[in-house]
Amino acid sequence: WIVPKMILQFFPSVRRFYVPFSFLLLVMVQTGCQGYVDGSSRTFGQITDDAGIAAAVKSGLIRDDDVAAWPVNVEVDRGVVSLYGRVSTQLARSKAISLAQGVKGVVTVEDRLTLVPKQVD
Repeated sequence: WIVPKMILQFFPSVRRFYVPFSFLLLVMVQTGCQGYVDGSSRTFGQITDDAGIAAAVKSGLIRDDDVAAWPVNVEVDRGVVSLYGRVSTQLARSKAISLAQGVKGVVTVEDRLTLVPKQVD
């Protein structure tokens, strides 16, 4: 941390306050920017946790043969996973919910999936 020499020359005690003040300013800027980005009051840690949960749930859904063929959207807010989209069978719906519940950090799963049976030609 470099403090201009002129300031130190006239105010030698500034160095003692410079680092804590800089850290406080950095935290305030990060907090303010985060509220601006998504319009919520979630912390940076909550946002990264939610992103990790969403990635894990999506990965599990893609790997499952019964669910992968259908567009299922995943949203996470403070550990609450919401599943949106369409699935063809009750089995696919149950698997999607079960996969989401099995991810570490998930508090609860909101099922907003629509059951749309496959049309037979």
